[in-house]
Order: sequence, then C-alpha cells, then structure tokens
Amino acid sequence: MPTMSWSKDPSTISQNYQAKHGRNPLGPLFMWATYAVEALYYLEDLDKTQAIPTNFNSPHHPDTVDMAHVRWATTTAITALDLCAAALGRRYCGWTSDKELSLQSFKPRSEDGKALRPLLRKYPQAMKWVDDVRQDPRYKIVRAARNPLTHSTLIRHFTLIAGPSTIPDPRIAFKVNGKPIEAGALVTTARDLAGEHVNAFLLVIDTLTK
Repeated sequence: MPTMSWSKDPSTISQNYQAKHGRNPLGPLFMWATYAVEALYYLEDLDKTQAIPTNFNSPHHPDTVDMAHVRWATTTAITALDLCAAALGRRYCGWTSDKELSLQSFKPRSEDGKALRPLLRKYPQAMKWVDDVRQDPRYKIVRAARNPLTHSTLIRHFTLIAGPSTIPDPRIAFKVNGKPIEAGALVTTARDLAGEHVNAFLLVIDTLTK
C-alpha cells in the first residue's frame, strides 16, 4: 500500500519557513494541505478493498460507497490545492481577510485575479505553480466532479470494470464534463492531482524561503 512520497519532508520545510518568517500563518495552511494529501492515500487503499462488490463485507450498498469515496476524494483534493493558494495569498499578496483565497481567486479575468496576479508575478515560481494547477486537465475533471457533488447532484451512469476474475465488478461511472469516469479512477485522479501539485508547492515554498 503506497503512501505519499514527498520530495522533501513537509515538517522540515515548515520549520525552515517558521524560522525565517516567524508567526506568519503560511505554515499551518500548507501543512494542512499535506495532511489532506495523506488522507487521499489512505482513501485510495480503502477504496481498493471496500468499493469492489466481490470483496465487500459491509451492510452499505456498493453504490453508496462509490458516491462517498468520490465525494471525499474530490473535495479533499480541491481543498488541499486551495489551501496552498490561500497560503500564497497570505504571504505574497497581502491578503488579510478572514475568508481564505482559493485557486479560483487567481483566475486571470476575475476581479480578484486582476488584483492578485500582478502581486504574485513578483514571484514567478509561485505564479507558475498556480497556472500549472489550473491548466492541469485533471484539475478540471476533479473540480467539475466536486462542485455538483458538494452543491447539487452529479449525473451517474453504471459501467463495468475489468477485474482479475472472469466476472467483472460493476461500479458507478460519473459523468464529468460530458464524459463518464469510473468511481475508482476518479478517486485515483484526485489523489494524484493533489499529491503532485502539493509536493511541487512545497518545493516552491522551500526555494522562496532561502
């Protein structure tokens, strides 16, 4: 069962940051993002053992498990990335409001983006991180799944996934941006998206604190 392999220990990066910037609130935000990523790795393990009907020993219906895991995965992944964006806003854009920023706050054509992006451009690595995440096709998939699961409903379809036996295990496929994506694949996509970009964020922060 794999766990997140960080390029550099997040605690070390946090300690280095705190040593340089003292009580600035950036450290707790990005550390919470790393905990979210690690939770996604736990979820991936859980999904592989609990969401396959032929391996399922629970009173809960497999479709309920699929929906719960997809909601958990997509919400947690977007939260992890938004926490990183919030940290950038606090540290490099002078953001002081009680309401934290999100990645969408840095959209080029939004009112917030028009004000925030010029400030963040002073730190090219941070600006690149924001744009890399927003342009990642996986981000568009995960966010498109997360929003209706959180605020309304997401169209469901049923599909079959190929298993090791001759009898395939049926799992829900969710229609995202007009295309079906199977529940387990969506969980993995959310995990990988958050893991890769939060790891990259930590490396950016580690560079900026030197």
